[in-house]
Amino acid sequence: DDFFYLRYVQSAKGDIGKAVESVKETLAWRKENLKDLKFISQNLSMEKFVQIAPEGSERREKLEKFQELVCKGFIESFGNLGCPAYIFRSKYNRLKEIMAIMDAETVTQTMLLQNEIGFQVCARRTRETGKIAKVISIIDFRGFSIIGKTMDIRFVRCMGASSRKSAAIFVSFYLELSGLWLSKVSATASGEIYWRELRSSFICCH
Repeated sequence: DDFFYLRYVQSAKGDIGKAVESVKETLAWRKENLKDLKFISQNLSMEKFVQIAPEGSERREKLEKFQELVCKGFIESFGNLGCPAYIFRSKYNRLKEIMAIMDAETVTQTMLLQNEIGFQVCARRTRETGKIAKVISIIDFRGFSIIGKTMDIRFVRCMGASSRKSAAIFVSFYLELSGLWLSKVSATASGEIYWRELRSSFICCH
């Protein structure tokens, strides 16, 4: 539809040739991951996605462990903005444990699949409102140290790889996901109000 093409044309700053190449690359990536993306689109849940892997299988065990060790949350409508939001609490992420059981490619792909949830929410909201919606990513660095015991540079490299791929398939291609990044949740009164609203969306918090 028109919104589909508009995202690419706007991202390419009106360069139709570049937009066409972006569409082709996006479709190729989505075709490659069609089964996983279709399930995520229908359920908007990584927890349910994990459960479609056969019980006791290596893939299911790794995905379950990833969900357990990464402290994150997702909310479909954040505050008065009404935008979907990802929330990460860096202090509680157990990165060394993740990299001990998953290779870099699997970690990167898992991050990309999680982005599909935000994309689908934004895509639906875009069509409902007639305005391109965007995701907000909130990263809480309070208490986090780059030299802490749970830090693992391999995970950071995976984040970089995921970001670079996302620049192709979620930012450049899916304009909805070029959202606002915040360095931490504010300790101000308004920040605490937002925090209370977001707390219940956390999947795990050790």
